[in-house]
Amino acid sequence: MEARSRTGSRRRASATKSLVRMAVALVSAAAVLATLTTTGAGLSPPPLPPGNPIGHLDGTTVGPGDGSTTDSTVQVVGWALDPDTTAPIYVDLYVDSHMVGRATANQSRPDVGKAFPDYGPLHGFSMPVAMTAGTHQLCAYGINTESGNANPSLGCQTVKIKANPLGDFESLKTAGPTSLRAVGWAIDPNVAAPISVAIYVDYAEVTQVVADGNRPDIAAAYPAWGADHGFDVTFSVPPGNHLVQVYGLNVGTGVRGLIYGSWYGRTTGVPMGNLDHVSVSMTDHSLVTVGGWTFDPDTPTTPINASVWFWPNVGSARSIGLTANQERDDVAAAFPWVGVDHGFSATVRLPSGTWLVCGYGINVGSGTGNPQLGNCWHVVIP
Repeated sequence: MEARSRTGSRRRASATKSLVRMAVALVSAAAVLATLTTTGAGLSPPPLPPGNPIGHLDGTTVGPGDGSTTDSTVQVVGWALDPDTTAPIYVDLYVDSHMVGRATANQSRPDVGKAFPDYGPLHGFSMPVAMTAGTHQLCAYGINTESGNANPSLGCQTVKIKANPLGDFESLKTAGPTSLRAVGWAIDPNVAAPISVAIYVDYAEVTQVVADGNRPDIAAAYPAWGADHGFDVTFSVPPGNHLVQVYGLNVGTGVRGLIYGSWYGRTTGVPMGNLDHVSVSMTDHSLVTVGGWTFDPDTPTTPINASVWFWPNVGSARSIGLTANQERDDVAAAFPWVGVDHGFSATVRLPSGTWLVCGYGINVGSGTGNPQLGNCWHVVIP
């Protein structure tokens, strides 16, 4: 009896030790699995549980429409999959709560394939959607298959479709005695083709031109519209100061739009120019050098005369006459129609005192008077 009791005790102890060893083994295995899962040591994530589709509406890109029935074409991009199948599923697109199209999510998305390796990469969708001008709410829904019970939203985005022309009136320069030159770009959001622009001078239209000049910078900013949207137009105006504005002529929905920027331009028959510098010699303080440029719009390529006057604070004024025929590349760059030969310079000796130095262009042709060339200068002769 005592022997059987001892034998039973040994058996119970042996069974207890076996259970302990199994528990330790299970705990160790769980720890190893947790470590491998945490470190990503060659393990793939488990398949998704069955149920409703998952995915995401990644983005929308606004492009031009056809100018008549469609104000804009919006490209909608995202991904979707159903945990119950590796096959592509449908995605329904809604604009302002109205279904506008159904896409098949079967395009390659390596990022999705990497995140869900059991389902592969063929779960992307990209679909164009026609929209009218205004602000719209666009939403995407994954269409369920098999065990799920809903078609969940993949996300929504607010999309704004513009209607009126847009662009930039970049510069206005004098192009001749009675002409100005306007440069810029214009597009209509509703069409990719070039549109026309109207030039207004003092609030009255004077001409129209097609904005179809090559502008790679516009193509980079608006790739769906391309590069052919620049304008560069020269037009005639009476002598004087004028307000110049540019309007884009609308196509499709919208109205004629004022292109960003308004400029004042000046045309006149009297000389233009500037007294650029007046400086005293560092070695001989009585020597003063003057320089500048001038031309007359009536004879734009022919040098004219300039006069520089020296007005003292005490005593009599004196002056020198110059021919403005020295090369000035900067003048030719600013006014390509006049050439380079319009600079002047001279050195004069002045007695001690404070002097006001002013330059004047000598008029030829239709203008009246000899206008001052920019601002006057003050110099002090010790």
